[in-house]
Order: sequence, then structure tokens, then C-alpha cells
Amino acid sequence: MVERKFQLIDKYVFNRTYHGIPLSEQWQAWETAHFFRVKSIIDNPSVAARLISYGCNNGDPSTLNCTTTCSNATLMYSLPENLWNCMTLATLGMLVGPGNDTIDRGSEMKMDEIFHFGTVEKFNRLNVFRKARDCAWASCSDSTYGHCTGSLQRFKCNPVSPTNIESFGNVMAKPYCQAASAGIDLDIAGQGIVSAYIIQLVLVLFLSICFKLTASWIRTFGRISSSVQKGSSFRETCNQWQTRLGQTRFANATSAAMSDFQESQALFAATISITAIITFDGGNRAGLANMLTLFSWMFNHRILQGLITAGMYPVLMAQLVMHRAGQRRFYTLFFVVLSWVLMTIITEFQDFNAAEFEQHLKQVSNVGACGNMPGPMSFCQGIKDRDSYEFFTLTLASRFAVHIIISSLIIDWAVHLANKRLSGGKIKYAQIGGETRSLFAFAETKGIKLFLGVFWAAVELLTVSLIFIGLREMVELLDMHQADGGLSTWGFGQLVAVAIWFPIMIKFISLNIVGPKKEVKQLEQVQRPQALELDSYSYNKANDTHIRPVM
Repeated sequence: MVERKFQLIDKYVFNRTYHGIPLSEQWQAWETAHFFRVKSIIDNPSVAARLISYGCNNGDPSTLNCTTTCSNATLMYSLPENLWNCMTLATLGMLVGPGNDTIDRGSEMKMDEIFHFGTVEKFNRLNVFRKARDCAWASCSDSTYGHCTGSLQRFKCNPVSPTNIESFGNVMAKPYCQAASAGIDLDIAGQGIVSAYIIQLVLVLFLSICFKLTASWIRTFGRISSSVQKGSSFRETCNQWQTRLGQTRFANATSAAMSDFQESQALFAATISITAIITFDGGNRAGLANMLTLFSWMFNHRILQGLITAGMYPVLMAQLVMHRAGQRRFYTLFFVVLSWVLMTIITEFQDFNAAEFEQHLKQVSNVGACGNMPGPMSFCQGIKDRDSYEFFTLTLASRFAVHIIISSLIIDWAVHLANKRLSGGKIKYAQIGGETRSLFAFAETKGIKLFLGVFWAAVELLTVSLIFIGLREMVELLDMHQADGGLSTWGFGQLVAVAIWFPIMIKFISLNIVGPKKEVKQLEQVQRPQALELDSYSYNKANDTHIRPVM
């Protein structure tokens, strides 16, 4: 037998985070009220049960009334502090009324003066646990949120009693939320979307290898070999091979495909980033229709942060390759920088607006048994403890590298522009670290050019490493939920996302087969039969000495 007491608190301090996302106190209060109040009171009999000083708000600003609030499901589930106080009083009422515990009547009387609930025995007659049981079952029965854990089955029809209240508290504290769905939006992290990003990463690696091979690798290999073997003619041979390869149909197809690919993916990255900002903006509910739980918002936002960050890697790789070959296009760099700015906003400055999202849930995630308020499944956060839901850890941790690469590209373009303008267009600043004249005299020394060559090679290797990290973590995302059947639904939007890169690949293949338009025209002219045209001139029969006389 335990004597129970009350304690009045003005605020409960919460400081939990999920992957660096601070969880608001309001949402942690919802989680605690739904899942942990019963277990906490039962497991800590010597600790006074805490009541929040502003709980049991029934709409009357002058009087707090737990009897009125807790007898109405809509009022009880309207505010986390209301649910907190109702579950606290209901737990003590069950333990003291039909149970064997006692209550400190002095403490009870003080709380009754504030919250007007009478005695805990009287409060127990309000059947708060029946409302909580019906609400919990109705919330998890909707397949949108997941499924009901088997341990809750016994409470579907049987009431909560002093003999099973501890079991009910344990079920709500852990197994209930472990059965919750992550609420992944297939338009954000469906198999088609992730597959499109994987194709993009693989495609940029393939095109970059082809582009570097036709533009510089053979020449660079010859330069390195000649530095080892002095007086060797191998360098000149490599230069000739590089020149010949750069004039082939394969080289032209690679250059055209790389240019088109960079334009497409830069626009794609910017579009996805803008859409993400609109979707997860606290003051805008556009795009949130498929997010019906708190964890759904956090999980989808986390995945989208990783996808957008990893989606920057192929954009940077293509831009690096083009810069190294002297192909600096302002409009592609502009979209690259724009995508970088948007990525920074999403990963660094976009916060969770708890109040706005709660209003969203009250509109799209209401449960009748919960007074047409969001049910407990909407506030489940226990799924975050699963190791299988840890995605893009390395990608997001290494996003600082994107800032370094972007800064290098901007500086390179600025130096190129300044050099071009100051030289009046007469001197071309071509390949970085190459044998070119420049107004920047310090960059013409052998040591500086060697440093620049090594620096940009290191930047390219860094980008390639990031691409492989992104590939690995995207494959892990595709393997998600394999034990539960996986994400097998492919929507129309996902098919479109995968097909977005097909035109680039088709163009690359066709250019390798038939060649560019100019080459096709030249080939047609060569194969066309020549038509001989006679010039008009006056004919004089007397001048024709080859006419035979008429016999």
C-alpha cells in the first residue's frame, strides 16, 4: 500500500532532439501525456504525481475544471496539458479507488481547489481510461498510421482495472509506437524518387569519366610520364592521341551530353529544393497532405535533406569537369549556386513549426473516438529509436564539403571573368593549371600551376567520394522496410522522376551512332550523287569540225 501525493508544476522541461532537430516542448508534452504518464506514476510511487498548473482548460478563462474537461473527449484531447492532467488524475483514481493505494487528502484538497475534480475516487467514475483506450485503438486501427500492436488486443474490449493498469501503461510506453508507420511520403522518398537520384549519380560518374578521357587524361598521363623520363617523346605522342580522340564522334557526343545533363540536373536540383522549402514551410500547408504524424514530418524532412544534399554532388561534379576543361557557362553556374543556396536554407535554417503543424493535424488527422482530435499515433516518436531508420548520416554530416566546392567554383569563375575582362578578350584563361598566359602573374609560375592542378584534382576526388557515400546511403534507403514488405508502390510521379534522365542517355547513344547534326549533313552531301549541269553557250555549226559530211 502506497500513499500518493500531488505536486503542482508550472512547466515541464523537455530537451530531446532527433537527428539534430530539436523537438518542441509542446510536442514532447503530447508524447509524454499520451504514452508515459501512466507508466511514470506507477513506476515511481514515492514521487508526487505532477499536475500542470494551467491544465484542464475547458474554455472558461476564469476557472480550471478537470471534471468538465476530462469528461469530454474533445476538451481532453485539445491540449497536451489537459490530457496530462486527465491521465494523471485517472491513474491515481484507479490506484486509489478500486485499488489498494491511498491518497494524501491534504494534497488532494489543495489540487481540488485549483482544478475542481472533487476526490480521486469521484474522478474515477468519469471513465477516462475508457476514452483513452477507445482513442488509442481507433488511432492505431487506421492503416494510415501503422497497425495496432498485439499487446493492445487485450484492451480492445476489456476495461482498464487496478490489476492490468500497469500492463496498459507498459503497452502505451513502448510497443504501441513501435507498431507505428514512419509515414513516408512516396512523392519524397518513394522507390522511383530514390532510383532517379541513383541514376543521376551513376550517370554523372559515367559522363565525367568519358569527358575527362576525351579532354585531358591522356595528355595529363603523358605529362606525368615525361616528368619521370626526361627526353622521352611519349608526351608528344600522348598529346597527338588526345587531339585525335577529342575530334572523334564519341568526344562530341560526350561533350554534348555533359552540357545537356548539367543544364537538366541543375534545374532539377533547384526545382526540388524550391518545392521542399514550400512543402516544409511552417506557414504553408502545401504538400503536407500526406504527413499525418509528427514523426512523418521529421522523417520526410530528414530524408529530403539527405536527398537534396546528395543531389548536389552530381551537379558539382559536372560543373567541376566543365570548369577544368575551360567550359565555364554562367547560366549553369548560376543554377548550381542557386541550388546550393536553397540546399543551405533547407539543411541549416528550416525549423519545425509545431503550432502550425498541430493545426494541420487537427484538419487531416482527426479521430472520432478522440473527440475529432489527432490520436496518439499522430504523436508517436518511438519509431525514431530503430536503427533501420538512420538515413543520410554521413551525407548530412559532410555537407560542409559542398560549401567548400561551391566556393572554389565561384572563385574560379570570378578569376576567369576578371582575367578575360582585363585582357580585353585577347588572352584566354583556359584549363586550370595548364600552359596558358594570364594577367595574374603569380599563377604563371610552375609551383603555383602545380599547386592548382593538385588542388583541383583533390576537389574532384572529394566530390567522387561524396558521390559514392550518397550512392551507398540511397541504396540503404531503397532497402528500407524489407522485413515489412518494403515500399512497393510506384506512383505516376515516381515513374516520371526515373524517366527524366532517359532523354540524356538516348541522345548520348544516338550521337555516338549517327554523329552530330553537322556531321550528318556532311555525310549526306558526300553520299549524294553529283548532278552535272551544262553551261549555256551559243552553238555555231561552222565551228564544229567534227561534223561528218552528208553522204
